[in-house]
Amino acid sequence: MGRNAIIFLHPTLRNLTVSCFDIGDDIETYLSENPNSTPLRSLTFDECNITVTGLAAILSVPKALEKLTLGERMYHMYRNGHVPLGRSPTLLLQALSLQKDSLQYLKHIGGRTEHPGIHNDLSMAIFPSMRAMELDTHSILTLMLNNSAVRPDFHLRLVRSYQFEQAWDGVENSPLPSILEWLNRVHHLDYVIDCDGREDRDSILLDLWQDKANQNTWRKIYFLVGATVTENQKNASKRHLRVLVYKRSGFIPPYMYGEKLPEEEIVFDSVLDTGRSAPMKLASLSEFIP
Repeated sequence: MGRNAIIFLHPTLRNLTVSCFDIGDDIETYLSENPNSTPLRSLTFDECNITVTGLAAILSVPKALEKLTLGERMYHMYRNGHVPLGRSPTLLLQALSLQKDSLQYLKHIGGRTEHPGIHNDLSMAIFPSMRAMELDTHSILTLMLNNSAVRPDFHLRLVRSYQFEQAWDGVENSPLPSILEWLNRVHHLDYVIDCDGREDRDSILLDLWQDKANQNTWRKIYFLVGATVTENQKNASKRHLRVLVYKRSGFIPPYMYGEKLPEEEIVFDSVLDTGRSAPMKLASLSEFIP
């Protein structure tokens, strides 16, 4: 990024989006002498590879950052030997903790990597103001969140992608066990299914509702969202679940003016659908299956 790093020192800027830049350790040279000096409130990285050292340098500058989006490259790839942020979980958490008192929203997508071992000592509990997170299910932050207690009004949005090369098995690959696990931990859950343009998308979605192996899991989910409890049992522990399907538009981020944006279809909402005998009537499901 070089001298473009000066943008992070802007004295009045409150909202900033950076697209298609790679940010390395050298940015520390430009920012290290200006800690806690800017009024920046919202920072978005879209298709940007960032080193953990570079991220720490950037997060040392705002006085009280409230919203942060870490969008590592998924579409604009270069052969630069970039190491995803998730490969250095301890350093990543240390970088984020520079804004631990003010950070309210955190999103991390891209940088897909398998979880690097077991890190039970890493937790998101150090962020007292955190109200919402949006994470890929493969994000290292998902693992950290699993080790954390969250506030009752915390909102979690998880994105699970079924990529082209991934073989589909209706039981083994079902997202329902993951949904149930997280619904036991958080009161407000949006679970987004991204079929990544797969030709077998229809069967993946229909398996959610029709596969007999999923019926017991659905019963447990229905209990948590309050569909099968008595009036006396309905209390603050009731959960809210939405299941959404991500529909690609044919364009890739960052989106230019006039380009059609991706859409999301709600296929299950516990507020609307818990009175039904099945999670979603097929007539409703057919509305988003071409």
